[in-house]
Order: sequence, then C-alpha cells, then structure tokens
Amino acid sequence: MNNSKGILIIGSDGEIGSYIFNKYKSSGIRVNGTSKNNSFIKKDKIKFNLLDKSYPFDLNNYHACLICAGINKIDFCEKNYNKARNVNVLSVIRLIEECKKNNIYVIYLSSVSVFDGKKSFYKISDKPNPSTKYGQLKLEVEKFIQNNYLEMTSILRLSKVVSINTPILKKWFDEYKNGKPIYAYKDKFLAPIPINEVFLKLKILLDNKKSGIFHLSGNFDISFYDFCINFFREQNITDVNIKPTYFYLDKIELKGKYSSLLNSFIDL
Repeated sequence: MNNSKGILIIGSDGEIGSYIFNKYKSSGIRVNGTSKNNSFIKKDKIKFNLLDKSYPFDLNNYHACLICAGINKIDFCEKNYNKARNVNVLSVIRLIEECKKNNIYVIYLSSVSVFDGKKSFYKISDKPNPSTKYGQLKLEVEKFIQNNYLEMTSILRLSKVVSINTPILKKWFDEYKNGKPIYAYKDKFLAPIPINEVFLKLKILLDNKKSGIFHLSGNFDISFYDFCINFFREQNITDVNIKPTYFYLDKIELKGKYSSLLNSFIDL
C-alpha cells in the first residue's frame, strides 16, 4: 500500500461508510471521509454531495477511493427513478472517471439486488437480472466499470449488512419499546453479514489492490421472522410480541424472495 497517500471514503456517514472510516482512523491509516450533512469542514471530514458539480478534495492526495454513498432506499428509487439515477449512476460514474484520470484504485459497493432473488447463493458467473430500479442502477454502474476501469476497480456485491445501526433493527427495537407488535416476513429471506466482516474483506481488496467482481454474503438464508426472534433473544429480551406475516402469500412471482450470494473470498 502506498502510505504517502490516503484513502478517501465517499459517504462516511452511512452505516457501512462510517464503520470503515472509524476503523481506518483508529488504526492510524490516513483517511478522509465525505459527508453531505456536515455544515462545516472537520479535519478528516469533507462536506460533499454526489450531486455537487465540483470536488472539494484533491484526488492527488489519495491512492484509493471507496464509494459507499448513494440512495439505498428501494421504494425511493422506484418512485423517483430520475433523481435516484442522477445520484446513484451519473454522479458515481463522473467520480470514477476522475479517479481513472488520477490512477486511483476504486472499490464500488454494489448489491445482491443486481439479481432477481428467485434463488439462493448467486455466483459471480450468474447473469444479473435486477427486479428493482435500485438493482438496475447498481448494475448500470457495474457495467460502466467493467467496460472502462475494471483493471483498477473492485466491485463488491453485498448481501444484507448488519450492525447496531441497521435501520430494520432500530425499527423493531422502537416498536418493542413502544409496546407494539412486530410484524416480520416468514417467507422472505436474508443472508446477514456482520459489518466487521465487510471491513475485513474490504481491507483485503484494498491492501492487495484486487480488481474484478467479488461476492460477500452471510453463509445461510434466514427468514426475517426468525432473524427478528434471534435478534431479541441475543438482547435477552423475552417479552416481545413478534408476529409472522407473508409477502408471497398467493403470489406466483417470487422475485426478491432470497438475497444471498456465494462468497468469493475463500482463496484471497
């Protein structure tokens, strides 16, 4: 790794970006993060929105750029496709092009959503077929990278990342605190990855400047219902009212039922 230059994390306020930023910072690695929410510039945080027309950072100061920012709400992307594409595709591609001009290594965080979710444990060789606008946008950036800058870029597809800041866990806990029943899907599945595992695998890619497409996923499928039960059990909470609900009841189409990937880090 080139220690004379730092790492730039685009989107260091999000669930994944903030964790990676803090891990690198605590280990003494030179790192800067961007935040669209900050109203002032801190020593290691830079105010930046992907839609900004100019960059408030000098890419010559970095040897690697991790792109964690973007709109990740599936419903928003469905209802506001053009705005979501401006952020998640056009702005990201523009940034990658600037990184290419400066010979900067890029890690782009993609998603299992580039597949349709009809089966479990998608392989890298499986053909993407997104069933959501969010997945379509991720795939559009992936295709640009593969056609233009794959020799200096890692595309890391992730299944569901889990941390103390995961929105659905916060939602469930708030419902519990407010004495409300929690409804969780019995027939829709996730393959949770602990967020520390994401950092460790990202570090492997970055330390070795690996290029290509990589899959990182939990090793098993679990229903949202069972995942919810396990979550509260781990918190030693027994008086929670968890009720099963069904997403695919009376539905023939099973798009999005599964969200697991076949891991590709065994030999790295």
